[in-house]
Amino acid sequence: MAFCSKFVLFLSLVYTPYLWSSVVIELGPGVVLLAANGESVEEGSENIRNTIVPNGINQLVVQYEAEIKVASNEYELENSKSYVIVFDEVDNNLILSAPRINSQRELDTFNVKGDWKLSDKGNQEIQYKADVLKKEGFQLNRDYERELEEFNLTSSPAAIRFKNRPYKSSVYSSQPEQHDQSEMAAKMLEYWYMKADAETKASFKAWVNQ
Repeated sequence: MAFCSKFVLFLSLVYTPYLWSSVVIELGPGVVLLAANGESVEEGSENIRNTIVPNGINQLVVQYEAEIKVASNEYELENSKSYVIVFDEVDNNLILSAPRINSQRELDTFNVKGDWKLSDKGNQEIQYKADVLKKEGFQLNRDYERELEEFNLTSSPAAIRFKNRPYKSSVYSSQPEQHDQSEMAAKMLEYWYMKADAETKASFKAWVNQ
């Protein structure tokens, strides 16, 4: 990387108050992101523990994946119902979590209550609206984009109308535009830089100045 590019990247990491214009969402243990702002997450992306969405109103579809003990040494993976979660937040790092689920009874209770927790890094709870994204019959290979189109035409409190604000992220897009890709990379570097300790930050600054 050229010195100029390093210098620009360094500025983007240091002057965060001026450049930060999105919301980072960290997914708690067991939480799986299925769709964001009307677009399905690509298959295989369920292991991503962080995602970035624009400032303002956002709509997520999530599930809880639980390991249910069925015998002394046997466990089965069971998924909760799919939930639509809508929140309105600006320039913040959030955590979306759920109670730890170890039994079928706990999973059944969660499917009734939908006891999700959305909070910031200071453990301050963030207001949100939620509803079940219902689907009759077999649940495999769901088309979340089509289901959300129909869901968002209902009177559900979690239904919203997008106005040309699709969710775009180089993490989930197979052919992102170069500008979007660079912007996403800078934001993710910014996020991890801010989480690093002093020694790691110093090492990064030394690398930038090479």
